[in-house]
Amino acid sequence: MKSLLSKHAAWTVFVLLSMTAMAYCDDTKSIAPTDTELSQPSTTTTTSLSAKMGMETYLGVSNMAGERSYSDGMWAAAGTYYPSITYFQWDTPGGHVTKLSLGTGRLYMGSSGGPDQPAEAYWQAPVGRAVVTVGKFWVPFAQQEWLYESKPGIMAQWTGLRSSLTASANYNKNLRRPNMYIRGSYKVASDAELGLSFALGHGFCSDSVHDCGIAVDTTIGYAGWRFCGECNHFNAGEPGNAFNYRSGKLYYERLGAWAPFVAIYSWNDHGESFGRFRSTVYGLNYRVSPTLALEGGTSATSDGHVCWLQFHWTWERPISDAAVKPSRTRTALDAGGA
Repeated sequence: MKSLLSKHAAWTVFVLLSMTAMAYCDDTKSIAPTDTELSQPSTTTTTSLSAKMGMETYLGVSNMAGERSYSDGMWAAAGTYYPSITYFQWDTPGGHVTKLSLGTGRLYMGSSGGPDQPAEAYWQAPVGRAVVTVGKFWVPFAQQEWLYESKPGIMAQWTGLRSSLTASANYNKNLRRPNMYIRGSYKVASDAELGLSFALGHGFCSDSVHDCGIAVDTTIGYAGWRFCGECNHFNAGEPGNAFNYRSGKLYYERLGAWAPFVAIYSWNDHGESFGRFRSTVYGLNYRVSPTLALEGGTSATSDGHVCWLQFHWTWERPISDAAVKPSRTRTALDAGGA
């Protein structure tokens, strides 16, 4: 009975927060965020029907055991966690979007138990001052450096001049439980943003024992430098299972096609879900063409030295496109990783 009451209370708080955000968010026109490299569902408002397909593909080699050659993107020198995908998107008048994404790398297509297909399958439309997404999508939590999962559910997004709020209720099909995520952000300067996220529900992160989480993230750009950082803290109902994650990545963006960076990743789980890991990455990205990048890095990790080199290919082509007129959009956060 106590567990049931707790669930009802959590859902009530979630609904109240969503309604409050709808009433008091910045007084501007509601807009849908732009597409990122797999983060939040997004679109641009069109005046006519259009359809397109695209691909985001990784191919690389490394000295990591089991990843000598790979078909998904390397993350934190800990493994290949950025999926290669192929997607189809249909935009209709009034800001309605339908998107289907299929994983094409070993992460989704391998024989071992990975995430379920499709990677994304959602319908999105403006509702009042919000943009509502229904289907399977990447859940909103911090910069998605650590918690990067696609789940079925419903999500609402509000965007103002300096602030934004995203609230999502999702179904964890493995545990047959609801999970909830909320992320708000505020632009404190022209190129500096601060974010705060909350998550509720047993197994909200990779079906682990944790049932609540909080995160703080930031993105700061100054004089050609850009810093992206994130801190997560998860708790479980039982004591002794706290989890902490921290990451920071510093780029330099004014060398033309070259973009050197350094990144630090650290996590420690006092339970048995995620273990302990440390990594300091030094890397360099080179933009070969508008659609092709060469990315490489080397890292001293708590599990040994790791180095890798990968191609990152992004491609998109209209299937049918009749006088599409994009609306005002907002800049999306970099999902991070090397």
